[in-house]
Amino acid sequence: MTRLVIHGGKYFSNRAHLILYNSETSTQQHEAFGYCRYKSLLIPNGFSTDIFKPDCKARRDVRAELSIPQHSILIGLIARFHPMKDHGNFFGAAGYLTQNHPDVHFLLAGNGVTPEEPIFASLMQKSDFRDRIHLLGDRCDVPRLTAALDIASSASAWGEAFSNAIGEAMACAVPCVGTDLGDTRKIIGDTGLVVPAGDADALASAWRTLIECGRQGREALGQRARQRILDRYALSAVAQQYAQVYARATGTS
Repeated sequence: MTRLVIHGGKYFSNRAHLILYNSETSTQQHEAFGYCRYKSLLIPNGFSTDIFKPDCKARRDVRAELSIPQHSILIGLIARFHPMKDHGNFFGAAGYLTQNHPDVHFLLAGNGVTPEEPIFASLMQKSDFRDRIHLLGDRCDVPRLTAALDIASSASAWGEAFSNAIGEAMACAVPCVGTDLGDTRKIIGDTGLVVPAGDADALASAWRTLIECGRQGREALGQRARQRILDRYALSAVAQQYAQVYARATGTS
């Protein structure tokens, strides 16, 4: 259905007032497919830096709730259960990492990310580090969980245009490792690392690099990450761009 909508949309794109995209990648892909390039406007996703923010208390409390030692590294993936999110790649990277870092824990949250899901049950059964994997399912406290992480990650195999989970983690001053899809490289910039999609060894290696930076190194990267969100993707600035678009479209500007 999505393919049909995209295919049909290009024939009407000349009639649109504007065509809004949330990533450079989406803009380029649609224009290459035949969408009118003269109607394109890019407005990136925005993040509430009042909701997603550093929280030392969350870091302590989440570890206590999950029986994770306060000194342990906590790596997280906030993503619904879907093949494009490639949780298998995340588990594969976790297996590589724990060979040399046995005290690392992994927090995964999102719709369907539970031990009852057959795929996760199978992955857990095959893992010799299952006691350090925390599958939390759908949660209403994602800002708190995100702020508790030492490293945030995406592991997606395809389909990411603009990763909200990466932007939210950066707003929480958490350094990120993301797969090189959509605008992830542009979002992260020099505040984290980007690796090829589907490469568990590269993902584990990037985590290892951030672990070896030490806590002070990660905190410095995290502060730069939050500042990058404040400078480029603050929700108030993005909302203002939408307000200007609607004002022009209705002739009220």
